[in-house]
Amino acid sequence: MSTPKVVRSKGVLVPAFGNIGDVIAENGFFEDWALERQEWLGLVALQSPRVRADDEIDPYLSRYSVPDSGSAMVSDLVVLQWSGFIPALWIRSLWIRLWFGLSDMLLYKVLTFTLELY
Repeated sequence: MSTPKVVRSKGVLVPAFGNIGDVIAENGFFEDWALERQEWLGLVALQSPRVRADDEIDPYLSRYSVPDSGSAMVSDLVVLQWSGFIPALWIRSLWIRLWFGLSDMLLYKVLTFTLELY
């Protein structure tokens, strides 16, 4: 792998990521929520001025707005970028950690929801 490139961005509007289980429970539009966050992450990686708090682009030139901009926080970010081979074992271990973390969270939500019914 190559050496990571460090990029610092100041004054970025950061949307609320929240808890995935809450997002699903509140409105069920997980796909829209996830795609909005993915688009935001892409613009952050490209160092786009559209995600900056002080952006004043004409709305006729760009219709993009930060997801949930009303509750977004202004923050300084550090972006790490690297390229190269990522071993399959590393991807597998990341997937397992994410899967079990998500499974535990969803199980907790189901148990909490079930207990509230009684």
